[in-house]
Amino acid sequence: MDISNAIARYLNDVVFSEWSITGCLKFLAEKDIWVTSQKREEIMNEFKRQTEMTSTHQSLIQKARNKAAKLSSSAEWVFQFAEVTAFFDRMDKEANERLLNVKTSLYESAVKVQVMGDKLVTLCPEPSTTDDQKRHEFVQEDQNGEKTIETLIRKKHPSSGGCYEAKLIP
Repeated sequence: MDISNAIARYLNDVVFSEWSITGCLKFLAEKDIWVTSQKREEIMNEFKRQTEMTSTHQSLIQKARNKAAKLSSSAEWVFQFAEVTAFFDRMDKEANERLLNVKTSLYESAVKVQVMGDKLVTLCPEPSTTDDQKRHEFVQEDQNGEKTIETLIRKKHPSSGGCYEAKLIP
């Protein structure tokens, strides 16, 4: 779900008396939208756009339209509040932790690569039957200390037939 659809869904699903910028930000975070400082401006602009549209929607009661208009006109001001800034800081920290976990998982993953000639045929994330020491030796053979898949696929595993194995070790 993108930011625009998520904000529209928030305004549709939440009772208008409970609409708020912080409530919308929490809703976005719960829907796994990457709410980070990098997207702060985009989120604010989209929130303003959606609430402006909502404020003119004739199928809503007047109180809901008034609330949407008030939120739209105060959005830039509210996005400067310490509470909103703290929320974005917390989301930035969580995003960095998730990214670090993904990178760590990637580096700890064993991969099986099959090459025919100079072309990569398959890359499988299946666990290897080779012990960690063998894979570690393949990685350490790289002269430059670079642990790229291109370098690693050149190291043929003796018992793998046409397959190569590698484990990226940080």
